[in-house]
Amino acid sequence: MPKHLLVTGSSGIAAAAVRKAARSGMNVTFVGIDATEVAELATQTGATGHVCDLRDETAVEGLFNSLSGVTDVIHVAGGSGRSFGDGPLAAVKLDAWKQTFDLNLTTAFLVTREAVRMFERNKTRGSITLTGTALAFHPEPDRFATAAYMASKSAFVGLVNHTASKYAEMGIRVNAVLPGLTRTPMSIRAQENPEISAFAKRRQPLTQGFVEADAIADALLFFASDAAASITGQQLPVDGGWSLGGLQHDPQ
Repeated sequence: MPKHLLVTGSSGIAAAAVRKAARSGMNVTFVGIDATEVAELATQTGATGHVCDLRDETAVEGLFNSLSGVTDVIHVAGGSGRSFGDGPLAAVKLDAWKQTFDLNLTTAFLVTREAVRMFERNKTRGSITLTGTALAFHPEPDRFATAAYMASKSAFVGLVNHTASKYAEMGIRVNAVLPGLTRTPMSIRAQENPEISAFAKRRQPLTQGFVEADAIADALLFFASDAAASITGQQLPVDGGWSLGGLQHDPQ
């Protein structure tokens, strides 16, 4: 059965995955929230773009009901909650917590649920790959203290493990990729900060700084490929060495 990939997101890592998959000749559909961004990526790649707010249950249900022949789903959409007020736990207000969870965990839940329902409805096997973060398991409290973001992404462990174990007999595979600091529009603040850039080189020595979005896209596409047909319930760090610790503290 030919591959038909659905990617959620239209910039950064998601855009890199769409471009790579389209170049390989795969049938690619993607979803974004910014109509201009969606149109530009569709024109650049020839992929089919849809505009959808993935926090909206009715909209997500409608999206998946409109799709035909999707074999693999890569969920990237989500992001920082700093604009909502996310930060150190003692400073986070409930509204910021809820909005950050909606942006990350609610979208992942709705996309994963509707993907499972789609595969069940079509009586087909399939794969679902989520995008977490290395920060969820290996925090950096001085420069990246974002309680709601880390908690929402940490919850992917339970979502992946439950879904992978429950639906393995149906041939539905569920995995996650955990990026380190990655060069995307979301990380512009960090990229433009000389002190953080120097820190990134020490904490991610393998890449000498920020991981490129293409490297994360490669891992996501691997999980969606036939080469990963026997892999489910796994979370793969792609972090340039972040999870190994590196030199976490400034030289004395």
